[in-house]
Amino acid sequence: RDSALWAFNEGKTRGGFSPFFLNINRNILDACSENAILIVSGDNISFPLWYLQNVENYRTDVTLVERNLLHSNWYPTYLQSAGQLSFGAPEEALDTLDYIPWKDSTITIADFSWRLQPTFPGYLLRGDHLFMRLLKANKMKRDLFFTLGMGDDAKLSLMDYLKPLVYVEKLSPTGFTDLTVEEYSASFTKALQLAAYIDPNNNDEVHMWTILKYSLLTKVEDYLDRGEYKQAKQLMHVLDHAMDGKASSIMNDGITDYERDLRQRL
Repeated sequence: RDSALWAFNEGKTRGGFSPFFLNINRNILDACSENAILIVSGDNISFPLWYLQNVENYRTDVTLVERNLLHSNWYPTYLQSAGQLSFGAPEEALDTLDYIPWKDSTITIADFSWRLQPTFPGYLLRGDHLFMRLLKANKMKRDLFFTLGMGDDAKLSLMDYLKPLVYVEKLSPTGFTDLTVEEYSASFTKALQLAAYIDPNNNDEVHMWTILKYSLLTKVEDYLDRGEYKQAKQLMHVLDHAMDGKASSIMNDGITDYERDLRQRL
């Protein structure tokens, strides 16, 4: 642990943990309920989260699970031996669990059932197999969240049961009530204020900013598709306010075209 703390502190000293990403990841942790499991993916999310928990002792009640590392031999054993969660198998057996033959099948955990499709033609890959075991062992007792921008292929066919909460998506097996436009506006206002911390020459920061902006625009489109023009305009006003100043120089051609199309529908 001492060497890990040294590495994290050295990384911070050398600029490896920027104010933008640390603030993004604080907001991600704050969006999780107490004692939640947070499924994470990607260096710009995973490493700042590990820094916040290990160096700043920030929201250490949340258990982080790096989705890509579930495919490795050592990581699931590390998580279970540390007492953070269970995969429903003895530790000595975890590194022997591999990909398994799979066809589109119904999985039931407690009172929740969903159809799990193969993650590779005819198979569940090792990491997906272990993630399924994690879900079964948890028995829906702890809330489970996915971080912003994670690909659908990492979600084990659960997309229809995920409640969007700006920074994270929450697994909601019994259905969920959408946030109000006021709640969305407050969350997106806080998120877009992080433009003040962005280095426009840092492609990773610009990419994350683009994901946040795209998340807002997809909600605007959702309101428009439902004929809720007042709510769509209210969210677009949040974006307009955020784009004053520094944020206006952070552009992406693809998302700019998407935004232009939505504005024409307002």
